[in-house]
Parts: sequence; C-alpha cells; structure tokens
Amino acid sequence: MAYQIYHILDFVLHTEGSPDGIDVTVNVDSHETATIEFGNSFRIRIDPDGVEDLRDALHRAAVQLESLAGVNPHFEEEWSRSNAEADMIQRGIDAREAMRGKTAPAEWKNPDDPANW
Repeated sequence: MAYQIYHILDFVLHTEGSPDGIDVTVNVDSHETATIEFGNSFRIRIDPDGVEDLRDALHRAAVQLESLAGVNPHFEEEWSRSNAEADMIQRGIDAREAMRGKTAPAEWKNPDDPANW
C-alpha cells in the first residue's frame, strides 16, 4: 500500500503570544500516525494512543476552564464522581490481586457419591 495522507481539519488557534492566531493543520496517514502542524514553527507526529491521550488532556483542560469560568456548575460533582469511580475500580483491582494465590484449589466431589447428595 502506498503512503497516503488524509487531511482532517484546518483552523486558527488564537494564543496569548499570537493575537492573529496560528494556523493549525491536522492530518492522518496510512502509517497510522496523526500529524498536527502549528504554522511553520512546530509539527508533532503521534500514534493513535498519543492522539487519545492528547484528546483526553484537552478535554480535561476544557472542563476545568469551564468550571473556573462558572460555565459548568456541576464540575465538582462530575470530578468527584469520576475520582470515586476510579478509586472503586482500583480497589477492585487491588482486591483481586491480593486474592491471587490465596485460595485453595477447588476440591473435586463425585456427584454420584451418596455422601455428596
């Protein structure tokens, strides 16, 4: 398969140091990488996991900014719920790991033996 580039999106990102904005271009390619170009000054190529990590980080930053601006009054509730959920999952993992090797193998019982009826 020949190397191909698929254009996803162009937009202008307004920053503190660049009031006119920076042109941002997002592409993906047939080698399963995404390329994000920030004008002519910076380009980053990342794999699918990196794309997900970046998306998650930007989403969390957006939620936090909304909370700070008072746009999302339920932020604290959502944050504590997500932390509680993560804590519950981690406790389950810890409990499972603690139980490994501590249980005796199941004893086989013959169902035809009258003592097991």
